[in-house]
Amino acid sequence: MAPQQHMVISWVLSNLNYDKRRDRIVATICGVIPDIDGLGGIIDDIKGDGSYYYYLSWHHKAGHNLFGVVFVGLIAYFICGRKILPAMVSMTAYLIHLFCDLIGSGGPDGSLWPISFLWPISESEMIVSWQWALNSWQNTLIAGIFMIIMIIIAGKKRRSFLEVFSPRMDNYCINLIEKIFKRRST
Repeated sequence: MAPQQHMVISWVLSNLNYDKRRDRIVATICGVIPDIDGLGGIIDDIKGDGSYYYYLSWHHKAGHNLFGVVFVGLIAYFICGRKILPAMVSMTAYLIHLFCDLIGSGGPDGSLWPISFLWPISESEMIVSWQWALNSWQNTLIAGIFMIIMIIIAGKKRRSFLEVFSPRMDNYCINLIEKIFKRRST
């Protein structure tokens, strides 16, 4: 899945039991942070040799593992005032990210992307033979469902995933959603 899809899914998850913006933001970031291992692509672009060595060597490895889950849980625990629930939700968002990538990150050419869940202890990789492509209808459907849920949350709780970036952007989004739905109801 794409990072923006992971963000919306994690934000929806964070809204199940949270009234504190800080806790929702932490859980949302924890659900996107595994993709930090894809930043090797920037180094590849700077090198400009077209090899994508760093991206292919590190993506779905350095950030997509059990140690990342534990690490974000600990960080979330301390950032969220030493509370267990935000840490558990943050770890769950991270694990959902890994699961979504395991089943839905294949290449459009049919290539499969493994996850190195036990790295750095083990180089073994997890892969499913039926993994669907990143640009598949399944990922589009999942993204659409979570966008609808996000809009429902926005209407009921007056907040959107844009709160992660800025309360002002969030407020603008909420006002826009309310305007759209008011026009349709009249």
